[in-house]
Amino acid sequence: MATYTYAEVAARIAAAFPARPAPTVNALRNAAARRATRGVAGGMPGRRNSPAAPVALFDAEAIDRWITHDHPWAVFEVVVTLWESGHRAEAIATGRRAGLSWDDIAQARSTAEGTSVSGEAIRRLAARLART
Repeated sequence: MATYTYAEVAARIAAAFPARPAPTVNALRNAAARRATRGVAGGMPGRRNSPAAPVALFDAEAIDRWITHDHPWAVFEVVVTLWESGHRAEAIATGRRAGLSWDDIAQARSTAEGTSVSGEAIRRLAARLART
């Protein structure tokens, strides 16, 4: 089974999202230690070897799948695409299921539509859409 180190995971993230700031190894370590659900390491698969091992190793296939489908930045891009195509309810539901904050979803809408909107406005929109 192929594996990645933290440095290789950071490089894979940087390559997948070149418009975003490249993550540091320390940022990934800290996020993984606190089991982050958002941000650069949100939902990152756990390490494959013991925490006592000198080098953390991650399943390469799981990491690649996470970066492609489940990484918060990948989900953000999906949400932007959904907004652009007019699927507001689906955009909100997709973002929230993946752990994006209301502010993250608002940023996705702003990116898609070129207008500024607050996270609170998106939360209220979600509530209205849920009632219909």
